Amino acid sequence: MTNQQVFIFEGERAGNYDKDIPFWVPGYELIHDLLQAVLQVRLPEESSLLIAGSGSGKELEILGKANSSWRLLGVDPSPEMMSIASDRIQKAGLQDRVSLHQGIVSDLPEDILYDAATLILVMHFFPDDGTKLAMLRSIAQRLKPGATFLLVDSYGEWNSGQVERKLEILKNFVLKKGIPPEQVQQRLENLPKNIHLVPEERIVALLEEAGFGMVERFYSALLVGGWIAKRGE
Repeated sequence: MTNQQVFIFEGERAGNYDKDIPFWVPGYELIHDLLQAVLQVRLPEESSLLIAGSGSGKELEILGKANSSWRLLGVDPSPEMMSIASDRIQKAGLQDRVSLHQGIVSDLPEDILYDAATLILVMHFFPDDGTKLAMLRSIAQRLKPGATFLLVDSYGEWNSGQVERKLEILKNFVLKKGIPPEQVQQRLENLPKNIHLVPEERIVALLEEAGFGMVERFYSALLVGGWIAKRGE
């Protein structure tokens, strides 16, 4: 594995991820519906997909079922997430078309190129000190010219009025789901320590610097946005 920074879900955080994430990302299920819709429109029947930061395997299962001719590779550094994903893929009967690689994208050979890639709710865990750019470049280098890339990530600027207003709405949203107030408050206080926000214009600039073009936002809900980009020809 390279010396690129790695963020690993483990222990309780890994085991509870699928249960917790819909509370903190309003529209989480819709995001996955849109991923499927976008890729079905943009990809041919016979396509290979790279799922970076594949986690518990939710995307792998949804996209694997979306088209019986697609082949997918899920990449994640967490052994625990890999185990959860493996069980999920086996239960879904997708093991013939879905493969897993424990590690990071930069571990993968550069001579195997994919028709599309996704990076969903991953990049915000890394600082904008070259790490975000390196992650995007490692994906771009493993895509065919003209390939589709879907990025979903948190965006904004901490301590800005816009983000503060969105956090108030998020707090109310989560409380209405029955999460204990003390747990909600602690999570919100820790967000600036764990999530490295950048504004949308910076996300677009990073994508373009990494080798992507034709960047368009296809999703936005509170702190989370989704962008479609095209690998340069």
